[in-house]
Amino acid sequence: MKNSNFREDLAAHGALSIVVQGGVFEGNVTDVANICAHWRTLFPQSEIICSISSSDVFLSGGNPIGLTKKGQNNWSVGVALNKLQASCNKIVFAEAMLPLPAIKLNDPPCNGNLQIAAARKGLEVATGKYVLRMRNDAFFANDSFVDEYVDSLAYERRENSFFESRVLISDYFTLNPYGNYERLPFHFSDWFHFGLKVDVEKIWGAQYLTLQDITYYKSHCHVPGSTENERRFFTRIAVEQHIIFECFRKNNSSIKLDYVNDLSSREGSIQILLDNFSICDTKRCGLVFDKYRKVHEEHITRFKIITASDFADLARNRDVNPEKLLRRTFAGLTAIGENDFPKVFQYDWLHSKVGYRNSDGQIVLEHPMVNGVLVFGPFISLPIGDYAADVYVTTLEGSKRGRVTLRATLSHGRTHLAERKIDVIDYAEEPMTILFSNSMKDAHDFEVVVEVEGVTEMAVEKIIIRKR
Repeated sequence: MKNSNFREDLAAHGALSIVVQGGVFEGNVTDVANICAHWRTLFPQSEIICSISSSDVFLSGGNPIGLTKKGQNNWSVGVALNKLQASCNKIVFAEAMLPLPAIKLNDPPCNGNLQIAAARKGLEVATGKYVLRMRNDAFFANDSFVDEYVDSLAYERRENSFFESRVLISDYFTLNPYGNYERLPFHFSDWFHFGLKVDVEKIWGAQYLTLQDITYYKSHCHVPGSTENERRFFTRIAVEQHIIFECFRKNNSSIKLDYVNDLSSREGSIQILLDNFSICDTKRCGLVFDKYRKVHEEHITRFKIITASDFADLARNRDVNPEKLLRRTFAGLTAIGENDFPKVFQYDWLHSKVGYRNSDGQIVLEHPMVNGVLVFGPFISLPIGDYAADVYVTTLEGSKRGRVTLRATLSHGRTHLAERKIDVIDYAEEPMTILFSNSMKDAHDFEVVVEVEGVTEMAVEKIIIRKR
């Protein structure tokens, strides 16, 4: 199908339904209203549906929609409601569902059932032939994702084709089950779905999640060989896995997924992906998703996922074992040679637990006097030799007892190479430097860790690793 022909079909009045789903609260109602208005501008002939999973400002069941006491007391809520009503053809409330416990350590409560309910309700009232189902905290800045979808329709589809056509999904959080980070088959991103309504409806036919499944690993042990990140899961299978596996096992009794990193049907999950979906390059298509902006910018994230480029390689080489195209490790992808030093690692290579990336390209401490790891990374392989790591600090303030601890480690912190403690009151050097040596031939996942204690303000620009 030519892009021009598809776009003409999509532009017809009512041909496309856009389901914008999620919770609407005092804190995000303005953003949701602006996003719905953006969709109306981008696709003026489309049907736009705001499907609300829960709200503290809108009363469910009212026609017209009423405001809660909190909504009545906030002038901007009324303005946002007017904008929503002007932009949307329909505003609907999903079946009321409760959050479940967190699926990972340090995660917020799981809203998976609210997500399923809102998707179902929005799709139930949608009338378009095509549908874009999307979270209400993300949007495409332009319509180039349509071209990616049409281009992918040329790829061959084989015996695992369950949908009438392909459904476009995000590259981010479509996990690579052949990696060495989170090997989760059937973990296809649920950020958005674009395709035929009849196909997208099939995806959201999953049963609701149960407390028993969500808390499974609180009473069971993970299987031997599970990676560190796989062991962080409390749930038997991830929400994304649950939604996809429930959809396809109805049509394929041979696939199996008994637990989060069950690799029994790993190749089968890739074949299902290739026959029924296409992967969008969300950076190229202008996806704006502030909640996951850090993840989107992290250099290492693309090694955990199946990228749009990976998908194209797989789709063009259907007779090649997908393991040959997807098997990779951080060490292999981030290998540093003897002649690569000094090596500069800007903030996009680095991670943080108590900080964030600012617009100036720095990792900064989010809250004063919060102790923890401000910087860690870059997770590279390291040749044998003697090294120095220079941490470039642009700002450092703290209490009299404030301290910064530098560590050089391998294997995600399991092997310590060196440690240095620097008192803030005595700090007078630029950059902060830690010396270390590596005698291991197969040294992977090297990182410099910057931990803060009693620090009120700190910003790190980059880390340079050099031989000495």
